[in-house]
Amino acid sequence: PARGQLEFKARMNETATFTYDWTAASELNYEFHGDAQGAQGDRFESYERGTAASKSGEFKAPFTGRHGWYWQNPGVADVEVTLKLKGDYVIVGIV
Repeated sequence: PARGQLEFKARMNETATFTYDWTAASELNYEFHGDAQGAQGDRFESYERGTAASKSGEFKAPFTGRHGWYWQNPGVADVEVTLKLKGDYVIVGIV
């Protein structure tokens, strides 16, 4: 939504990989990050942050946990985000 936020996560095992491609109609603030909890202890790692309307690449999980994106829309209009993933993951969804 306008001036809103969204976070998407996928669960991955350590060393699992996926390719990703996300696009939006206008620039969003984003952070790509991961977190682990439980037996591995609490861990949060930020992989990349910035402002963009699209990003793509390949990701290899440095630890077992949830990995994904936080998007923040600074604009006054709603923006649709399209995310494509391919690889070893289980969708957690919007959190």
